[in-house]
Amino acid sequence: SQYSFFLGLIGSAVGLGNIWRFPSLIAMFGGGPFIVAYMIVLLLIGLPMMTLELTLGQKFQGGDVDAFGSINPRFRGIGVASVLCSFIASTNYTVILSWAAIYFFESMMPSL
Repeated sequence: SQYSFFLGLIGSAVGLGNIWRFPSLIAMFGGGPFIVAYMIVLLLIGLPMMTLELTLGQKFQGGDVDAFGSINPRFRGIGVASVLCSFIASTNYTVILSWAAIYFFESMMPSL
């Protein structure tokens, strides 16, 4: 459904880095200039890249490697790089979530 797709986009775009680092960076570097720079980068880089990925996926009905490879066979490397970056980010999130699970279960143990 469109609702679940929209929630998936938000979850993918926000990520853990924006939830954890964003408030501390605002406090460290001042609120106004950082928000302005963040919004400029979001509008000039983040949204066009997300639109490009969604559009190519719909047009070519395939994954990143197939979509970029359909444009030009030399572009398959861009698709491979995006898959590799997604794998690295997923691995990082898995480690962070496992730390949270460990701390959750250790919080229920009696202290020694």
